[in-house]
Amino acid sequence: MLVAYLATGAFADIPREKAAEFLWGNEDRALAFTNLRKLISRLRVAHASILTFSATHLSLNRSDLVCDTDLLGEIRRGENPLSSLVDLMSRPFLSELDDADGMAGYWLKEQRQKQFELLRATA
Repeated sequence: MLVAYLATGAFADIPREKAAEFLWGNEDRALAFTNLRKLISRLRVAHASILTFSATHLSLNRSDLVCDTDLLGEIRRGENPLSSLVDLMSRPFLSELDDADGMAGYWLKEQRQKQFELLRATA
């Protein structure tokens, strides 16, 4: 979800504190930072080319990543935008994360609403 958040946001860079808050909320900061450190360790192994980590920030290397949201801009310029958009949006955004809560859950609902509005505007 963190990669999706960075890919769809205005900035491809996030402070570690904000990343921990986004993923685990504000309830237990120590636990959130422990979880973030564990996540970063796993991400370094699995996705070293698309993420960069500093002592204070996480950064997404957009040049090494292609995602569906990049295709939305191309669909707007395409000849048959409705068909392309329906194919792209045949399932909810990050459908496997339906149980997200806190800031992450709010962001996820917001992204899904944007998709729905884009689909309605194209119809």
